[in-house]
Amino acid sequence: MPKIVDHDERRVELVDALWRVVERDGATAISIRNVAAEAGLSKSAIAHYFPSRLSLLAAAVAQLGDQGLEKITALDLTDGRIETACDAIMAAIPDSRARRKHSEVWILLISERQTDPEVRKLLAQLDHRVISQIMVVLRTFQESGLIHRSRDIELEAARLHAIIDGVSLHTLHDPVGMSPKRIRAIITSHLEELASPASVLGVG
Repeated sequence: MPKIVDHDERRVELVDALWRVVERDGATAISIRNVAAEAGLSKSAIAHYFPSRLSLLAAAVAQLGDQGLEKITALDLTDGRIETACDAIMAAIPDSRARRKHSEVWILLISERQTDPEVRKLLAQLDHRVISQIMVVLRTFQESGLIHRSRDIELEAARLHAIIDGVSLHTLHDPVGMSPKRIRAIITSHLEELASPASVLGVG
């Protein structure tokens, strides 16, 4: 009887192989050939699950997003504590060596967006997903009193998204200067600002 293959499990195994390649050789080493070799499969076998390098990158970045969301959902976002709110936002920032290594894949995708329309489409989808998740989190913070009622959640989600991306980039190229303690101070300062009323212009 032929062996029954769990396709979802095989995809997870292949993404795990991708992360091993990244750990050892960096994100630029990601290719169908290298990931197939790491997983002990042929290129034709891996192509059944991931027909292109882009699809591999997309799966890896999506997994990072899922892991971040798992960390956030494990928190009690309704407790009204600024420390918990900071923990939730920190889940999206690469504040450790391992997470910075994984974020190389995100940077790789960004670097390719100018030459590949599929990458631009993928990044737009990822941005939409992240913004939607941020809005859900900020609405919860607003309900618990951490964010002032006068704040425009859609605008604040865009601002926080920009802060997360900016802090993440700084963390990647200056991990010493952007220590976890420094990052938490930046995020905490922003959250404290959100607890006050919005200005006349609608920006804190």
